[in-house]
Amino acid sequence: MFRNTLAATVQWLCCILVALLCIDLGSAPARAAQPGPVGAWVTAGNGAVIEIYQCGNSLCGAISGMVLAPADKTPVDWQGQSQCGLVIVRTAADPVQGNKPAWFGSITNPRNGSVYHARLTLDADGNLLLRGYVGLPVFGATQTWTRYEGGNPPADCRLSTTATQTAASGAAASNG
Repeated sequence: MFRNTLAATVQWLCCILVALLCIDLGSAPARAAQPGPVGAWVTAGNGAVIEIYQCGNSLCGAISGMVLAPADKTPVDWQGQSQCGLVIVRTAADPVQGNKPAWFGSITNPRNGSVYHARLTLDADGNLLLRGYVGLPVFGATQTWTRYEGGNPPADCRLSTTATQTAASGAAASNG
């Protein structure tokens, strides 16, 4: 009788273990699919779109859209090259885990070439919080970027003001 009870208990525990594993494995894709910084982002002042993408073992962010009047020339960087396509963000591809994932790297000012440390995190609404700083994060400032929902920016990076405002407000409305 003891053997039958032991066998029934072991069988019952195995069923529970299998069920727990199935539940855990079922939730694994949801954890893996959590959003990260990859994608197109409207900058804090709605003046540009930055495309963050995988580049080797890193993440890179390039200027893919700029709000320009029809008569405006495309701005140039500190070396006289077009800012369109200029890589200004570089971070590690894998986030540092903690209370919330954070990607650490650098951001370059496209006007003067100054390079700052950068920390990228996502807030609860899915916005990108980019903190640029010198030395320690306490010596910096944070900008909130929103996902760009306006489709592919044109090859010449020219966007209208309404393109970034509409895309940013559309993303805010879908997140809020």
